[in-house]
Amino acid sequence: MRLSLGSLLLLLVTLLARAAAAEEPVALELAALNWLRLDGAESCPSGAEVTQAIEQRLGHATLVPKEQANLVIEVRLAARPEGGFRVEITLARGDAVVGRRELDSDEPSCQGVAETAALVIALTIDPEASLEPLPIPTAPARAPQKPAPAPRLAVSERPAPDRPVPASKPSWQADLELGGAIATGTVPNVAAGLLLRGRALPPALPFAIELEAAYFPAQQVEAQPGKGADFRTFYLGAGLCSRATRARRLGASLCAGGQIGAIAGQGYGFDVTPRFRTLTLALAARGAFWLRVLPRLALVLGPTIAIPLKRDYFETETAAGSESLFRLSAIGLGFDLGVVWEL
Repeated sequence: MRLSLGSLLLLLVTLLARAAAAEEPVALELAALNWLRLDGAESCPSGAEVTQAIEQRLGHATLVPKEQANLVIEVRLAARPEGGFRVEITLARGDAVVGRRELDSDEPSCQGVAETAALVIALTIDPEASLEPLPIPTAPARAPQKPAPAPRLAVSERPAPDRPVPASKPSWQADLELGGAIATGTVPNVAAGLLLRGRALPPALPFAIELEAAYFPAQQVEAQPGKGADFRTFYLGAGLCSRATRARRLGASLCAGGQIGAIAGQGYGFDVTPRFRTLTLALAARGAFWLRVLPRLALVLGPTIAIPLKRDYFETETAAGSESLFRLSAIGLGFDLGVVWEL
């Protein structure tokens, strides 16, 4: 069999990727295979036989239905007019084509080029796939017969009913986000804080379940020169978020939920030092824009809004009477910037 220069380069790059992947495990993509045998290639291995060979190299069932896949691999196998066979491999994520490959063979049998295509597909899914020789059984050539009543159209091959290929079930995914935030309205003045978020992404639902925690260090509020209080804010939140697709570099999501927290204050400069503490409840919403900088690492930024369900206020008594220190606004605003690690 003679492979094209592009095919040899593909194998070389794939082997290099395999060596790099040995240092750090990488989560496998969910892939679907669309194996098409066109004119003159009817005796070549079927889609079920190639699927079995690919998953045998990978060591487990990996190919899933197209509706569940992030990566769709379409293979078109046809006889060449000058003899031999040609295989065209197209890689697509959603509506975007992310790669094309061609394999050519001068051999009268398509056995060799089909086995090479199976190897290339396996290495595309997992650079650590087995490189051992793995023959694919080929249906024996049939003697010429009278034409069939109707021409047979090339269709996507499906596993034969008597030889089902088990499809791997989609697994749960998760995100972990660490970042910073600025807020006003629900905290004194304009405050900067730290936040931690975790999201669980169920495979059968279009949204993610989010838990978060945030802490805003002490902010100083003065009633008179040298007299005032330091306020600290902490809250926990839970909500639902739309899912930003992991197959694209740019994405967006929306989140909505509730928050429960506390504001604690410590006065200073008074004859009797006052202490403040209250429980806070709020509804919250957030928009986020995603920029994926690495396969499992993304930057996330966007605005936030919080609506307190009760507007607590803090004041102290001075010689001049009651002095207001701080009161929660009807609407709190903020902005977040975080780093997300996709698990």
